[in-house]
Amino acid sequence: MKRILTVGLIVISFQAFSQVSNEPNPNGPKELSQFNFLLGDWNVLGETLNAEGSYTEWSATWKGYYLQSGYIFADEFEVPNGQGGFYFAGTTYRMYNPEKQEWQMCFADALKGKWATVFHGKFNEEGAKFIYNNSDRQGAFLGIIKFYNITEKSFNWSLDKSYDNGQTWIYQETKMTVTRK
Repeated sequence: MKRILTVGLIVISFQAFSQVSNEPNPNGPKELSQFNFLLGDWNVLGETLNAEGSYTEWSATWKGYYLQSGYIFADEFEVPNGQGGFYFAGTTYRMYNPEKQEWQMCFADALKGKWATVFHGKFNEEGAKFIYNNSDRQGAFLGIIKFYNITEKSFNWSLDKSYDNGQTWIYQETKMTVTRK
């Protein structure tokens, strides 16, 4: 908890004193450009597996940009409730760690007023894969987030969950088709 609070305070100070940019810092690791595909404004058509085993559809917006002179990639995600508020809203802060050769990220849940567990991952030829631990109404889970089918105008995103530490999986518990505005 202390680590998440420290990360949160650092990230808030980054955003408060940082200029928004559409480019990674040219003096940083070349991997900083890996999130360029997420720059700009996006429409999201999402589906989440419900208790009956079918998917519930929803829509969202997603906006990506660089902070801290291009060393941090931030993206805002909002699921409106149709009444001027949100079902879900928050910002993910993504930093590339050259020592570990991986991305490290933290999600700030704006509605709950808390930081999610730090998650990490890498890009490969198929897209990107990020792993984290979290909990929901069903209990603690291991999550794998994937970005794939990445083009200039669209990409797909999915979340796989395991409630037994990777023994069994619920594949694409949540999935999204994301298109550029």
